[in-house]
Amino acid sequence: MVVYEKKYYYGKTIDRYIKKHPDIARKQFTLLRPAFIKNWRELARNPVYAIGMIFMKACEFGAGGLGYLKSKIER
Repeated sequence: MVVYEKKYYYGKTIDRYIKKHPDIARKQFTLLRPAFIKNWRELARNPVYAIGMIFMKACEFGAGGLGYLKSKIER
């Protein structure tokens, strides 16, 4: 399964996950990760890598968001 397919699938069931694990979900569903802040110098030294990571995370969030929206529309 491709990563984006997995994020789409998870997006469809995100409501149940948030209800079951609200504290964990709050930490997991942030676009700006603590690791990005911690390693900002490394990302600044490799801007192409940093842009690629940002693009990848945006695509993952987008796929999850589409899965979430589809689950809402189907209900």
